[in-house]
Amino acid sequence: MYPNSFNSPQNSDAGKGHKIPRASASLAVTSISRNVAMRLLFCAVALSLIPLEALARNEDYFNDALASHLNGRTEVVFEYVYNESEAAAASARIRIDIVTEEYVIEGGLDKRSSLDSLQQAVFASTLSGKKPAVAIYDTDGLWGKYEHRIWAAAKELGIRYIWVSEGQVIEK
Repeated sequence: MYPNSFNSPQNSDAGKGHKIPRASASLAVTSISRNVAMRLLFCAVALSLIPLEALARNEDYFNDALASHLNGRTEVVFEYVYNESEAAAASARIRIDIVTEEYVIEGGLDKRSSLDSLQQAVFASTLSGKKPAVAIYDTDGLWGKYEHRIWAAAKELGIRYIWVSEGQVIEK
């Protein structure tokens, strides 16, 4: 049934027809409550070590700041039609993070989820007629494996790579 429950074989009174005294049940609940309280306290302390401004620095925050810096627009929608067969055409939309006079820019944090930024920028480029670019937002103050992977691929493909780190916009 449930490991370490009051009816488990690990309880010396289990299976002997004895009832668990209320005091034991109360101690178990108190122990669980104390455990939950300690975890909550740990989370509160950990969060208090992170500046509030850092918590607000999500991808949207960085996209807005970079768009302002580049005189671009954010969250621009492009529609496209697709169909491989003779049937009626189907349509869909994509949303690109930043669009300037010259570039469509897909931004992302320095996380695994940003590995598809190149594909998004290149596809938006085919729809818009603008050049593709990617912007990767450094969240830990380090040049990490995801920044490196995206930069290496962008370099190989001749795609503009923008790295935003510690308030600096760096072209690589």
